[in-house]
Amino acid sequence: MGLITIDKKYTPKPGTEISIKGMPATQQQPSLGICYAYTASVLIDKAYCDEKNIADCGNAPAASKTSPLDLARFSRKLSDDVDFTDRFNYEGIKEGGDVATTLQNALATSTIVKSSCADPSWFLSNKTDPVVAQKEELEVWSSLKSFYKQYREQKKSCGQCAERTAEELSRKIKEMSGFKRDDYVLEDLRAAFKEKSYDIFLDKVLIPDRCWDLKNMTSGSQHTRLRIFPEHPKAADGSVVFLEGDDEVNFTSYDELLAKIKSVLAAGSPLGIGLCLQPEFTAKTRKQCEPYGHSVVISGYRKVCHGQHCKDSLKVINSWGEDWQVSNDNGWLDANNLLDRSLYTPQAIAWLEKEPSE
Repeated sequence: MGLITIDKKYTPKPGTEISIKGMPATQQQPSLGICYAYTASVLIDKAYCDEKNIADCGNAPAASKTSPLDLARFSRKLSDDVDFTDRFNYEGIKEGGDVATTLQNALATSTIVKSSCADPSWFLSNKTDPVVAQKEELEVWSSLKSFYKQYREQKKSCGQCAERTAEELSRKIKEMSGFKRDDYVLEDLRAAFKEKSYDIFLDKVLIPDRCWDLKNMTSGSQHTRLRIFPEHPKAADGSVVFLEGDDEVNFTSYDELLAKIKSVLAAGSPLGIGLCLQPEFTAKTRKQCEPYGHSVVISGYRKVCHGQHCKDSLKVINSWGEDWQVSNDNGWLDANNLLDRSLYTPQAIAWLEKEPSE
């Protein structure tokens, strides 16, 4: 859907490939819209591996890997009067988010739950048919939303009744796929119903309380900084101007964006890119594409040719599992189509680079 491979008659041109080796293992997200958190997770984990000289990040210690579920909390922008370095100010898991914002906030707090404590793979269906699997996973999220709504409605008319409802619904959650593990405690599930919004309820339900213990957290890389391209324009006073609508698109060009991607890859860093995967692709702004937003990691570039005709190809790591990677030329996609779907907006790509030595 929107991610196009290149015809096999095109073959790699020798000497053109730039690839990042030793990337983290491909992951598969459950049917929950937090692809941006998966992209952020890959970039943070790879930066950590580079810092610790771990050549094969796919086999890095489990204790070093970040949880995409937890990273999803960092997609929100805090008001200027709130401490953005305090993890406790980030509450709630919401579908749809931005890679750069997630990276910036997560690294600022230096407290990210380890994947071993809140592993999204626990919520993957074991069905082999992808359609059946997706349906089963969506039923989990739909049930959670329905349960929370049921509790809130009950509380309006009968507070004591609502507590009994929370107890009953918590037991139902414990019987659902993923929640049967010992990690999820009935008392914590029951307490989650008292949260003021569904986003925070989902946060409390999916991230076990014990994960807030520092021993179950990782700080990620300590010597990297976030970079974006294109950068947002600035006002005369130096403040950032966030563009919207028609003003935000075509802020850069295909050639400029591809050149920057190749430069970052050559320097040894993978990148995250936000995309519009609207099937007919008629969206002209990010707002028009909100239901179809997606993000992936870019880990390679090469030119492929058929006779004298050549095309640019970018290798992506998607969060749709190993089967998708294999069936889509191991992630090698048509660069032109891929970058067009970024809408060439400010902050189209984001990456982590080593801080310069003093």
